[in-house]
Amino acid sequence: MTDGEVRQMRAYLHSNSMQHPAFVRTPLGMSWYVKTASTALSMLLLTAGGITYGAQQALPGDALYSVKLHIEEVKGIANQTPKEKLLQQQTRLMTRFDEIEILVKTGAMTSEKQAVVTEQLASHLDKVASAVADVEKELKTENTEAQNITAKSDVTEAIAT
Repeated sequence: MTDGEVRQMRAYLHSNSMQHPAFVRTPLGMSWYVKTASTALSMLLLTAGGITYGAQQALPGDALYSVKLHIEEVKGIANQTPKEKLLQQQTRLMTRFDEIEILVKTGAMTSEKQAVVTEQLASHLDKVASAVADVEKELKTENTEAQNITAKSDVTEAIAT
């Protein structure tokens, strides 16, 4: 191609692109607002994950202790049966005892922390008692149903004979 032909082709492409503009994608094929939203969401998830991880080691009186308690509550929502709820409440109660042990061993137990721990223990004990009552109720229901099935099979056998 000659220089004149190259200039003529460039002029044609330039005038054609001005008359018929096309959507130009970014290198990743996403517009800037999709990139911004995905970056913000990623940062939010990373921050939340870091806070959650850090909260697992929190003790009463620490800034993330309330986050730890809320995370435990959210985990408890997934429990469906009374037995699962009882096990989760027992685990939470044992966690509180472990926290008390750590605070006593390190000498970090203060009256404020003791008040927080006492409140949490009382709450967990109430929840454990409630969960035990639910398990007992479920067991009574299961026993009643088993007795009904046994009685029905005895009546069926008696009729058959």
